[in-house]
Amino acid sequence: MGVDAVVRTLRRAARRLRGPRFEPPVDPLGRLRAEVRRSLEAAVRAVGAAEAGGALVGGLASEAAYLARVGAELDDDLALAQQEPDPRARDLWADWLADRAVEHRRLCADLRRQAHRASARSGAGRLSLASDQLAFLEAGLRLPPHRPQG
Repeated sequence: MGVDAVVRTLRRAARRLRGPRFEPPVDPLGRLRAEVRRSLEAAVRAVGAAEAGGALVGGLASEAAYLARVGAELDDDLALAQQEPDPRARDLWADWLADRAVEHRRLCADLRRQAHRASARSGAGRLSLASDQLAFLEAGLRLPPHRPQG
């Protein structure tokens, strides 16, 4: 029996001793809190990236701030629901808050799309301007040099 066979045998025995993998139960309210936080962070990042890229974002920054306030309120409500001792009340509250969380995530996704569109428009505009400038320079190079008549 070689060293590799001994290692495989020991690993098999260790897996048997460990038993089935234990996975903690998923807390739906905690999952909702994490999803709301992630979608809001992504929306704020998208707006920030569009602004940093020089895109004309208009009121997207104020919309991101509004969604941040709504997200904070939703997170507070979800935290309160997690602490609810009555399971039936917690489940009812979780269902109602889940609908609000889905709507918040949808609004964050819409904001991200708008920020990406603004970035794409400004990027295309810059590309068009650069190609126009290049064409102008190229045309200027083709002209014969101007010689004063005297």
